[in-house]
Amino acid sequence: MLNITYRQTSNLTNFEVLLYHKKNILLALFLLGAYISLQAQSNKINMKIRFLPDEKKLNIQQNLTYYNHSQDTLREIYFHDWNHAFSHKNTALGKRFVENYSKKFYFAPEKDRGFTKIYSLNEQTKTLKWERINDDDIIKVHLDKPLLPNERIQIDLYYAIVIPHARFTSYGVDKEVYNLRYWYLTPAVYDEQWQLMHHLDMDDLYEAPTDFELYIEMPKDMILDSNLNIKQGSEGQYLLSGKNTKDIQILISQEDTFNHFKTDYTEVVTNLNNIELNKEVKKDLLARQLNYLDKQLGPYTHDILWVNKTSYDKNPLYGMNQLPSFLRPFSDSFEWDMRMFKTLTGNYLDQSLYYHTRKDRWLRDAIQTYLMIQYIDTYYPEVNLIGKLSDIWGLRSYQMAKHRFNERYQLLYQYTTRSNNDQSLITPSDSLTNFNRLIFSKFKGGLSLRYLNQYLKDSTVSRGIKAYFQSSANYSSDFFIDFLNKNATKDVHWFYDELIASDKNINYKLRKIKKTNDSITLCLLDQYDSKIPVQLTQFDKDSIIKRQFIESTTLKTKLQFPIEETKKWVINQELTLPESNYRDNTIKTNGGLFNKSLKIKLLRDLESSQHYQLFLEPKIDYNLYDGLILATSIKNKTFIPKNFEFSIKPAYGTKNNSINGSVKFTYHKYLDNEIINSYRLGFVGSHYHYKPELSYLNIIPYAQVFFRKKNLRSVKNSVLGINYAHVRKEIPLDELIRDKDKYQILNLQYSFQNPELINRFSFKSNLEFGSKYSKVFADMRWKKLAHNNQLFGVRLFMGTFLYNQTASDFFSFGVNRPNDYSFTNNYYGRSEDTGIFSQQIIIGEGGFIAEMPVKYANNWLGTIQTNISLWRWIELYTDVGWVKNHQVPITFIHDKGIRLNFVEDYLEIYFPIHSTNGWEVSEANYQEKIRFVFKADFNSLYNFVRRGFF
Repeated sequence: MLNITYRQTSNLTNFEVLLYHKKNILLALFLLGAYISLQAQSNKINMKIRFLPDEKKLNIQQNLTYYNHSQDTLREIYFHDWNHAFSHKNTALGKRFVENYSKKFYFAPEKDRGFTKIYSLNEQTKTLKWERINDDDIIKVHLDKPLLPNERIQIDLYYAIVIPHARFTSYGVDKEVYNLRYWYLTPAVYDEQWQLMHHLDMDDLYEAPTDFELYIEMPKDMILDSNLNIKQGSEGQYLLSGKNTKDIQILISQEDTFNHFKTDYTEVVTNLNNIELNKEVKKDLLARQLNYLDKQLGPYTHDILWVNKTSYDKNPLYGMNQLPSFLRPFSDSFEWDMRMFKTLTGNYLDQSLYYHTRKDRWLRDAIQTYLMIQYIDTYYPEVNLIGKLSDIWGLRSYQMAKHRFNERYQLLYQYTTRSNNDQSLITPSDSLTNFNRLIFSKFKGGLSLRYLNQYLKDSTVSRGIKAYFQSSANYSSDFFIDFLNKNATKDVHWFYDELIASDKNINYKLRKIKKTNDSITLCLLDQYDSKIPVQLTQFDKDSIIKRQFIESTTLKTKLQFPIEETKKWVINQELTLPESNYRDNTIKTNGGLFNKSLKIKLLRDLESSQHYQLFLEPKIDYNLYDGLILATSIKNKTFIPKNFEFSIKPAYGTKNNSINGSVKFTYHKYLDNEIINSYRLGFVGSHYHYKPELSYLNIIPYAQVFFRKKNLRSVKNSVLGINYAHVRKEIPLDELIRDKDKYQILNLQYSFQNPELINRFSFKSNLEFGSKYSKVFADMRWKKLAHNNQLFGVRLFMGTFLYNQTASDFFSFGVNRPNDYSFTNNYYGRSEDTGIFSQQIIIGEGGFIAEMPVKYANNWLGTIQTNISLWRWIELYTDVGWVKNHQVPITFIHDKGIRLNFVEDYLEIYFPIHSTNGWEVSEANYQEKIRFVFKADFNSLYNFVRRGFF
C-alpha cells in the first residue's frame, strides 16, 4: 500500500491544483512501478568456475543476489548443497539408498563419493556464520542484519565441489564424462517458511527461477553442453547464461553427443539417440511435438529445451524399455517419438512451472501423462499394447493383443489397486513407494484428468491446464482445482475428493433385479461409496443406442429401462474411469449366471470382461521318488491379481508312471481398516511320493491376517495365521497304520519381519497341537551388514513340548533338519539317509550342519547359530545347542565350518570343519558330510530381486 499525503489546495488556482495532483499521480505510479519491479526481480547467480578433471573437482567463486519477496523479515538464509549429500553414507540420500535395497553407495570407496568444501561465505567484507544441518546437504547462513521484506542481499561464496561417481544417481563422473546436475549451492525457497528438502535421488530440487551467468575454464580438449545459452570464447573458456531459469545441467566430455534441432518454437538440444532414425524424421517429429505442446500449454519461454538421455533412462517409458532391441514390437519412429515426447514434455513443464516439487508433483505428473494420452489418441490411435506382436498367429487371439497402447494405464491401475498399494495423489512424493512415484501415481493422475474431460465434454480441463501453465503468480495445485470448480458447468468436487485426495478403490457393478415384459430394473452398486458420476451405455447387440452419465449415485442406485430395444447395458464401457475391476460392468437382457463363454489359453493373459478364462501352464519338477514330474497347471490367474485364484496341477511322475499333483485355492480380501490390511483364506493339497512306491496326501486349510504397515514405504510386516493339516501316508502292505501315518495338526502362527538391507530381523512363533502332543517354538534371526560390507548373523531357536505322549521321534524337534511332517518343504529326497539327496538341508528347528550324536529332542531344544563373512560370499559359521530328551541329561552340542552363501536361502553350500564329533574334515567320507541349500522357487526369487521398487 502506497501512502501519499495531500496538502491543502483551497487557495490554489485550478491549474495549480491539476498540476499538483498530476505530480502526485506520477509519483504514485513511479513508486508502484518500483514496487512491482522489485517483486518481479529474480535472484541472480554469477559464477566463475575452474574445472579440474584430474581431481574431479570444480573450484567456484559464486555471487548471489537474493531478493526477499516475502512479507516476513529473514534472519537467516538456507542453501541446498545437494552435492554434499554424497559426503558420507548416513546422509538422507545414503539412507534412501539403503531403503531401496541398494548397497552401491553404502559400501562405496571414499574416492567415489562427492562432497563440498566451503572456503568462505561473505556479505561484502563481512564473514557470515554458517552451519550444516545434521552434517547433511542443507546449509543455514546467519545474516549479519535482518533482511526486510522487499530488500535484497549480496552473498559471495567461494567453495569447491568434488564430483561423485555417476553410478549412484546417474549424475556425476563416469569414464571422463561429467554429467552434472544439482551441483551448485542454491538458496532454498521461502514460502511462509523455508521449503527445505534433502537429496533423495528423485530429481526434484525446488528452486526459484534465477538469472544465471557462468564463466567456465576447462581443458581445451573437452566439450561442454548445457541447458543454458553457451558462448565460447578462446579455447577452454565458455560463458553460459539464462534468464529466469533453474536446474542448471552441464555435461562435459571429450566428444559431442548432442544433436541440435532448430524449430519455429525453440531449439531442442538432445543426446537421446539410442534409436537409429533419420535426423530429418526426428526434426519433423519434434516440430509436431512442440506444436502440440504450444497449443495445449502455451509457448515455451526459454531459448533452449535441453533433453538429456539420463532423464529418460531414470524415468523411462515403462513397458517399452524392458524389451531387448531385437524384440521391440514397435516401429523405430513410434518408439523414438514416445520416448522423446515423454521426456521433452517433462522438461517443458519443469522449466516453465514454479511449483513445489514434492507437495504438488502430482499435478505436474498428471498433466504430463494426460498430454501423452491425448497425443497418442491424436497420432497413434490404432497402435496396440503389444505392437506388431498382436499380428502374430497364436498371439492375436490373446486379450493383450486386443488392447490399445493407451489402455496400459488402466491395466496398471488395476494391478496396483487390487494389491492395496494405492496412495493418494496428494501424498508428498518423498513418501510414495518407488513404484507409485515413478509409475502408478502418474498414470492415475493422467487417467483422472482424462475422465474429467470426458465427463464435462468441453474445454474446461484444457483451459484449466493452460491457465495453470501460464499463471505467473500461483503454481499451487490449489489454483488448478479452484479453476475447475469455478469454471466447470457441472459440480466436479468429486474429482479432487474421490480421485485425487483419496486412496480408496473405485469399483462399480451392475446387477439385474427384476425383469418384466416391458421393463428391466437394474441396480448400480457403488462398492466403495465413491460418489463419482459413471457412464452407462445401452446396446442393441453391438450398436450403441444411448450413452449417459449416472450422477448422484448411492451405494445402491436403482435404474429402470424399457426393454424394447436394449439388449445389453455396460458401465464405463470406454474404460476411462480408473476402476479396480471391469469384469462386473456388463448386464445382458437374457443373460444368466453362465452368460459368458469359456476361453482356454496357454500360459497367461490379461483379463477379459466377456469370457471366463482358464490358463494352461506347463511345469517341470523333480524328486527322487517320482523322477521327472511333468505337470500342467490349470489356473485362473491373469497378469492382474484377483481376490479368488486357484491352481489345479495334475502331474505325471516318469520314474514310477504315477499320477500325482497339487491344488491351491486362495481368497485374498483387502480391507479399509486401521489395523488389518487384508486377510487370506484358502487351502492347499498335494499328492506325491515320499519313499519309493509310497505316497502321501496332505490337505491344509488355512487363514491369515496381514496387519497394516505404518506406511507403504515400510518393509516391516506382521502376519497372524492358523492352519489345520490333514496328512495320510501310504505304508507297506505288511505294516499297520500308526499315529505317524495318519494324523491332523493344528498350528497357530505369528511372524514379524523387518527385512532391511543393513539390519534385518525376523521372528516366527508357533503353537502346535497334535493328537498326542503339543509344543511351542520360536525362531529369531538377526543379520547386520557392517560398514566394511562384512555380514554378521545370529539365529536363535527355542522349542519345548507342553506335553508329549508320542511313541516315536516323528514329531520331535530335529537337531539337523526339521521333521517335515506337514510335507510343506521342498525336499528332493526327504527320506534319504545316504547319498547326495540326504545332504540337502532346510535351515529350521536345530539347524545344525554336522550330523550330531543325538538327532532329535522330545522334551526341549535350544540352539544359537552365528555366521560372519570372511570374503564376499565365503562365511564362517558356528553353532551351539542344548538338547533335552526324556530321562536323558541335557546334551551340549556344537559345530563350525565354512559356508558358501551364493544366494541366501536359495543356493548355499556348507563345509563342516569341527563339531562335537571331532574334526569332520579328517573323516574318510568327508564329501558325504557337505550340506547344501537349493530352492528352485522363481516366484520367491523374483520377489527377492525386486525389493525396493514395490
